[in-house]
Amino acid sequence: MTQYIGLDPSTGLTLTDTTQLAASLRTLLTTPIGSRLMRRDYGSRIPDLIDAPLNPATLLRLTAAAYIALRRWEPRLSITRITFEASPTTPGRLVAQLTATRTDTPTARAPTLLEIAL
Repeated sequence: MTQYIGLDPSTGLTLTDTTQLAASLRTLLTTPIGSRLMRRDYGSRIPDLIDAPLNPATLLRLTAAAYIALRRWEPRLSITRITFEASPTTPGRLVAQLTATRTDTPTARAPTLLEIAL
């Protein structure tokens, strides 16, 4: 099995595998397109929707923005479903729930559920 290693940006502790993948997805989804100096097209349109009203049209835009970014920049996943919900613990924060199949390991056929606070 492929073992990914990364660092938690808030604690500096080591992250591995699914935890590191969730951290990478959060970085991807919260990075505005055009903000990275050497990779201007990296990121998503989700930051453009921060102050938009939380209605069905905005949820559709969030879903499309997430899907486009993940499809382009995250080859380790094949997305099955993306939903957004208000955080039950932090008012004003959204949580993205992704159901996907891992494509980076030969035995990773079972769906993976990831929750990413935005």
